[in-house]
Amino acid sequence: MAIKTPKLKPLAYIRDIDGCGNCGCMAISGMRAWALKTNREQTLSVLYYFSNVNQKVTKTFPVKNLLGHGNGMTFDQNYLYFACWKSGASAQTQNRYILRVPRGFNGDWKKGIRITTPNSPSAISYYKPNQMIVNVASDVPGHRKYAIGKIHIDADRKSGSMSYISYFYVKFDRPGEVGQDIFFDTKKNLLFIPLVEVKNGRMVASRIYVTDLAGDHTTLNGHNEFTPKDILLIPSSTFGGLEVESLGLDSDRKIVLCGNLSRRNYDRFFRITNLTF
Repeated sequence: MAIKTPKLKPLAYIRDIDGCGNCGCMAISGMRAWALKTNREQTLSVLYYFSNVNQKVTKTFPVKNLLGHGNGMTFDQNYLYFACWKSGASAQTQNRYILRVPRGFNGDWKKGIRITTPNSPSAISYYKPNQMIVNVASDVPGHRKYAIGKIHIDADRKSGSMSYISYFYVKFDRPGEVGQDIFFDTKKNLLFIPLVEVKNGRMVASRIYVTDLAGDHTTLNGHNEFTPKDILLIPSSTFGGLEVESLGLDSDRKIVLCGNLSRRNYDRFFRITNLTF
């Protein structure tokens, strides 16, 4: 694996609103971007929309008692999807679902469709129409495990479900790292996996692992096993304690990421300027 050092350019701020201080996930399409922040109690979230990720927020949409801590976000041509998780909620009540809303929605969360999932997803990415990559609990030390989930919308168009149709593993040298949201590049079949290394309760670094799902692989437990081909290393000292949470590719195929800044009172987007995918 090649270790690369990204150069980061600060973009738009994602400031706290009504106590929502944890920026958990983002999505981007061209230069348009969305980010989600949640309060400590996980009772209120705010969706931020940016018509241009280089500039300030365009609109905000608050939502109560629906998303919990939004760990994952992805999109296709028509919809935004949120992986929902709330601490203390049972798997039967809230943790096992993805919320889908129209991509151009105006804040009417009642139009959302709840898609029940086999497990509690905390990282999701668009894969192909009606399919996405979802993280699942790994049964092999030193590996992260993912499923290809197929979405089924009920006839009433008010609810849906997801079934897993295949699985794969990604091998890591640092099994103790904490997983964040993922992003799949449909053009080059690259899976970007940001992880955070924590030692003695302190964040040491964020790493983005780049894995070619169309590349060489072996077999593990009957499923494909991949090894990342590149590591993008971002020290925790970057921009005052940057913790990478989520990412995507802009129209120039540059990585745009969002992150929490542990030693600042705001979060923001960044672009990696020296690497193109």
